[in-house]
Amino acid sequence: MATESNSSDGGGVRGLVRGSLCVAIAVITGCAWAPKREQPPPQIAAAAGLCQSGAEALEAGKVREAERIYRRAAEAAPADPMSRIGLAESLWRCGAKADAVTEIETACQHQPEDAKAALR
Repeated sequence: MATESNSSDGGGVRGLVRGSLCVAIAVITGCAWAPKREQPPPQIAAAAGLCQSGAEALEAGKVREAERIYRRAAEAAPADPMSRIGLAESLWRCGAKADAVTEIETACQHQPEDAKAALR
């Protein structure tokens, strides 16, 4: 009869124990068998956070603040096109059109495909 109850409840306690064991093994081994995602370099992660803050400042109409934030992002990750494009947008809105164009050109030199995609 014990066999009937195990098959009728989908494995019951036995299935729960197996599932728990799998989770415990994964935690203990650090999920070494699972594919690991590449982590961005710290400077790119920092620039991404600054870009988010810069975008929020632009959205709030704080153009000079956005320029300062995007400039910090561009300094943190000079080859990151998003920080350069954000800086260019804030410079453009401040009236510094020539500087904005320079930033776009710099973004295109570092990462041509990423910069062009971001400009669309």
